[in-house]
Amino acid sequence: MIKIEKGIPFKEDKEELPLKMMKVGDSFLIPKEMIITTVRIKAIQFAKRQTPEQKFSIKKVDNGHRCWRIK
Repeated sequence: MIKIEKGIPFKEDKEELPLKMMKVGDSFLIPKEMIITTVRIKAIQFAKRQTPEQKFSIKKVDNGHRCWRIK
């Protein structure tokens, strides 16, 4: 059975990603506390809304995951 808990503060994900400022070849290290899928979805949504020709790629690197602007 799943236990219901009260009084646990809700933490909203308000952290902005630097996607708008990125040029082709730029990248940033994704903070460990941020879920990779969240970053991937935000990058896809940003590219579709802003300019469809922009593309981003997320890859695993030695110290975590990194997001690159590739187009």
